[in-house]
Amino acid sequence: MSGEKPTIGFILSLIGGCLVLICSAIILAAVPFAVTQAITMVPSVMPSEAEATVEAVKGLITTAVYGLFTFGLVSGVLVIIGGLLGYLKGKTTLGGILSIVFGLLSIAGGGGFLIGLILSIIGGALLIAKK
Repeated sequence: MSGEKPTIGFILSLIGGCLVLICSAIILAAVPFAVTQAITMVPSVMPSEAEATVEAVKGLITTAVYGLFTFGLVSGVLVIIGGLLGYLKGKTTLGGILSIVFGLLSIAGGGGFLIGLILSIIGGALLIAKK
């Protein structure tokens, strides 16, 4: 068994990382539309001071959401790198740790529809167990 590669852990980490990437990319693509739609729900009759405040809040929300989901993209890439490292001989523990840590951190960016998070953690654990 020592000569076999941890194929199941590799595949689960790869799928989990791809789901995290897809989830973060979809949400990043939808942010400008969603924020614009939310802001247009504010009544059109308001003083000019309130208009400036609404624009400032819109910018703040957009920046915060972009930051979180960009971190989700980075987490997805690092989960995939962890899976690939886990497939290399002698790097399974490092790959498993990367998959687990960044799978958990991906929750900030959507967690890959939650199933990506779960698959990343299971895949990382299997990489560490070398299965």
